[in-house]
Amino acid sequence: MKYLYKSIVLGNSDSFNIYINVNIIIESIYVTEMKNIFKEVFMNTSNPYAGIMRIAEWFVRFTYVNVLWFVFTLLGGVVFGFMPSTIAMFSLFRRWFRGEEEFPVFGTYWNEYKLNFKNSNVIGIPLLMIGIFLYVDFLILIEISNWMSNALLVILGMIGLVYLFVIVNIFPVLTHFKLSFKEYYKRAFYLSLLQPFRFFLLIITNAITVLLLFTIPILFPIIGASIFGAINMWSFLQGFGKIEEKKEHLQMESAVE
Repeated sequence: MKYLYKSIVLGNSDSFNIYINVNIIIESIYVTEMKNIFKEVFMNTSNPYAGIMRIAEWFVRFTYVNVLWFVFTLLGGVVFGFMPSTIAMFSLFRRWFRGEEEFPVFGTYWNEYKLNFKNSNVIGIPLLMIGIFLYVDFLILIEISNWMSNALLVILGMIGLVYLFVIVNIFPVLTHFKLSFKEYYKRAFYLSLLQPFRFFLLIITNAITVLLLFTIPILFPIIGASIFGAINMWSFLQGFGKIEEKKEHLQMESAVE
């Protein structure tokens, strides 16, 4: 793991850096050529297949990002690769949803993975430990049947709700803001608290997605991770955009008064 951290994350391996740079160059050439073809042939609004090709383009994006997520999660030893790989995935969807098209996907993913490797794990591992603690406590308490265990279950449920408030927004917040460690938790919590309807709708949407993946398991290796990244990043951008609009509106009203 120590060698993996130095060679992959810190970029000290010359051979690995050459491999990364070659992939970035190849991808840039390929993406440029393919986009030129799409623009000339398929993106013409008069072409009846334009919409189909747009859907196909997004499907390729989802599949490619899913592969990147799995590979880079494994490269980090799963435990240490999950957080930076997920943030890198969210960063790609953030760019696409904000209208950015011309950027190297692999290069961007790799850069975000390196930049966020340390900070994301410092923030994510405590959340993982808290989640395990809450889950184990829940399993223990449901096996005990008395008034005290029931009272503790209520308290545990309240703590779990606060935990969910943070978890739902932590990845978009890590992607969108540059804050102190403590502020990331607070910002994620407050964003859920300010928009409870969006929070519960997102929980339901993610639950339905999980059921869909269990119903059709073949989808998991194709879009299993990327679909969650897209749903949660899009929801965050929509919700945060509304908060910003309200903030600007209040500032305008204050200025008038």
